[in-house]
Amino acid sequence: MSSSLNGTGVTFSDSTTMSSGKQAAKAWVNFNASSNTINASYNVSSITLISTGVTKITFTNAMTDANYTVTAMGIGGGTGACIWGIDSTSAFTGTPNVLTTTQVQISSRDDAGSIVQMGLTMVQVLGN
Repeated sequence: MSSSLNGTGVTFSDSTTMSSGKQAAKAWVNFNASSNTINASYNVSSITLISTGVTKITFTNAMTDANYTVTAMGIGGGTGACIWGIDSTSAFTGTPNVLTTTQVQISSRDDAGSIVQMGLTMVQVLGN
């Protein structure tokens, strides 16, 4: 797939366009949460297993601000549905914290609200 850059943004070979950087992923990672192994990533320097079901993702280059969005999904967390969230109960700073410009901490829970360890995990970060 080829693309071209012009004064108003990027045009892709299928004629779709992207006019600003806000439309592009600022970071993404595909990792195995059970073995703490990154399979592939962009702008992610490390992942750290904080506790069962809680992972800290550290960015290579900081976000412009903390007003970004995080989407996560995974496979292998036991039975039932999995609910993902920004973990604010056991944050990496020792105090409740939702997200910062340099890192975000996510957690996964089953449909009963119990924290579960996922296997394959995929996270995307979009924003400024």
